[in-house]
Amino acid sequence: MPIGRNSFIQMTKLSNVKGRITYISSHAKQENLYAVYETTERKFWRELAKCNQEEFAKSGTEGKCIEARELIIALPESFTEYQPDRLLQLFTNHFRQNYGAECIAALHHNKRKTNYHIHLIFAERKLLDESIIKIASRNMFYDENGKHVRTKKEILGEDGEIREGCSIVKKGEVYEKKLFTAKDERFKCNSFLDEVKHSYTDLINIYVQDEKQKLQVFERGSVYLATKKIGKRNPKAPEIEADNRKRQEWNRAVDMALISGILMAGIGVISAKGALLLMGTPDNVIAQSTLYMRIYFLGMPFFMLYNYGAAILRAVGDTKRPLLFLVISGCANALLDLILVIGFHLGVAGVATATITAQMISCILVLLCLYRTDSCYQLRFSKLKIKKVYLLQIFQVGIPAGIQSTVINFSNALLQSSVNSFGSTAMAGYTAANNILGFLYVSINSVTQACMSFTSQNFGVGKYKRMDRVLIDCMILSVGAALVLGCGAYFFGAEILQIYTEEADVIQCGVEILSITTVPYFLCGIMDLFPGALRGMGYSAVPMVLSIIGTVGMRVLWIFAFFPQHRSLYFLFISYPVSWIITIILQVICFIFVRRIVYAPLKKREAAI
Repeated sequence: MPIGRNSFIQMTKLSNVKGRITYISSHAKQENLYAVYETTERKFWRELAKCNQEEFAKSGTEGKCIEARELIIALPESFTEYQPDRLLQLFTNHFRQNYGAECIAALHHNKRKTNYHIHLIFAERKLLDESIIKIASRNMFYDENGKHVRTKKEILGEDGEIREGCSIVKKGEVYEKKLFTAKDERFKCNSFLDEVKHSYTDLINIYVQDEKQKLQVFERGSVYLATKKIGKRNPKAPEIEADNRKRQEWNRAVDMALISGILMAGIGVISAKGALLLMGTPDNVIAQSTLYMRIYFLGMPFFMLYNYGAAILRAVGDTKRPLLFLVISGCANALLDLILVIGFHLGVAGVATATITAQMISCILVLLCLYRTDSCYQLRFSKLKIKKVYLLQIFQVGIPAGIQSTVINFSNALLQSSVNSFGSTAMAGYTAANNILGFLYVSINSVTQACMSFTSQNFGVGKYKRMDRVLIDCMILSVGAALVLGCGAYFFGAEILQIYTEEADVIQCGVEILSITTVPYFLCGIMDLFPGALRGMGYSAVPMVLSIIGTVGMRVLWIFAFFPQHRSLYFLFISYPVSWIITIILQVICFIFVRRIVYAPLKKREAAI
């Protein structure tokens, strides 16, 4: 049953936190006040307001001082069945555990009892472990704005008297008392409210008994059945703002895909020949290899745009259309290969041209899909912009992934160089065999992507039992698919390789490689599943490190330590299953450890009510 109701969570800035606390927590001012929950003493809020006002006055900023912030969270009417005190504690502690902020919250009904909601006030500052108190070693002078000046003359008027608003702190008196940290900047970010909305929506849905009453965060184009408004505020306005912010984030992702694709294309075209020479490519094929690589790299913008677009669709639960677009582009690639290679006799250039044309087709299809949608991930090229702040955030996430990719590609380059040392025949055989392995990888990678998506969805709503079920089901599917396809490639390898070449020596080399890599390919599927599940739970750095250590480290060690004593293609490619097994062991150990950390609060949350 699709979710049809939207959650309502609104944030406001408070310029009078003491007055607001009195208003929401007083039975005299609230006709239907059911519970109040505080994580600290009232003195905290008085001192916080004083600190914020003093800092605001010194800054000389115009407007009103923000003393604290407030979340208004609308609850389903069915939540009246739960004990108010425990319900309020649950929602307040949920925020405090996530952000470490002191809170005061109140649970209300409106006058007509049509809206059940929580007012949650939270502080942007924390108390220091030890207060910082500064005592004046001499008389100190401050002007009307609270700014420290050097001499008394600077605060005197024409009549020789101290101007109104100026002050003097005498020697031995306290001139500065610091009780709090600086304001937490994350509460000012646009992404904060969106994060809170998803977090509380997921928390609400855990305790909603009727599936029809479950909530979602508003997305344009979905069924809009918002909870009733609170006061005179229109609940739709903040939801639309959140929708627009999401839209901008999707657009920025596409923007970065385009930029990174162009950069990769430029670097690839320039460095193609040098990279091939570095890998020891035989002289008789260097020219054709360079031509292929340069044409292939020209298609990088299309490749990157498709991957970003497909990732967006998968993130919102649409996995069918990316698959359909790949099928269409794959068929187009095969057809163009026949036309350009057989019909026009373009050889290597024809194969490369067919590849980038197919990539362009899949790219156009996914962009059209994003453009025509009415949801929050709608793409508008007129809105594409590059902002420094978001660029830095992308680099913070992307650089570690880039390091991983670089290291893995380094190991692949070493492997390719080792293959090239056997001559052009072995090189051609490896290329043909690698195409078949590419088909196997696509089959198991699709299962990995599904595992990551479904794990993240269940993790968001705290359904840890389903997370285990997802991993088990995906493992059965991945192993089954890999065994069927791998065994098929093993038994019919020679016949499949004839699609790529008719040379007996090349086919023999390809068969030799396939004999050691295809049947155990299910190990690669298992190896990829555990990182997928970990990423779905929000842990991406650790599996990256383990993949580098297990896969890359083992292959580099194999090439330099063992391969020189046993020079054969068969022995070289034993490094594949060996590295898979070692990486699986590391990933499983990591998964068990992370699972215990992640599942503990989910089980605790389930037992709370």
